[in-house]
Amino acid sequence: MIFPGTKNTAQALKFAKVRGLDQVAKRVLANGGAVIGLCGGYQMLGVRILDPGGIESTDPELEGLGLLDVVTEFVPEKVTLRVAGIHRETGCPIEGYEVHMGRTCVGNGVVPLLEIRADGEPVGRTEGAVSVDGRVLGTYVHGLFDAPLFRRTFLNRLRAARGWPPLDVAAAPSLDQELDHLADFVERYVDLTAIEKVIEQGV
Repeated sequence: MIFPGTKNTAQALKFAKVRGLDQVAKRVLANGGAVIGLCGGYQMLGVRILDPGGIESTDPELEGLGLLDVVTEFVPEKVTLRVAGIHRETGCPIEGYEVHMGRTCVGNGVVPLLEIRADGEPVGRTEGAVSVDGRVLGTYVHGLFDAPLFRRTFLNRLRAARGWPPLDVAAAPSLDQELDHLADFVERYVDLTAIEKVIEQGV
């Protein structure tokens, strides 16, 4: 189950509770699944969201979904960074970007998810949070699941929990390979002659 990013975390959190998505998430975990929070979704998974300056809401404090031991406080400064690093547990390389309001502090009930370094930062840092059993994770890094090795490793963990065989960890295709594949598809299924006639006739 994925809680995605949102323009307004406070409103999205209230919506999730009204719609019973907090209970759905608990059932997913009880059945051996995983819950992922990305950006605003990461903030929602925490214990509390603090907004003393009223940046997103008139509520100075909101109770989160309580699935990760983290607390987020909204601050006026917006974070926009390109980052690269590794998944701490497996060493899988990742890269992506952060675009968010707020700072999230992790508690003792979780461990950091990633080791990252942003463009312009002199040293690296930990980022995100994952529950002790590894089935609830949150991160500010958009593009995390674009990393083929990390994505396949994560999916294989879920498959193993179900008793399913692992998927092959395939290397990421290059851009040239993907463009060649697209060109082959177009040549096979698109009537280029008809398109050329339309262009020539100016229709």
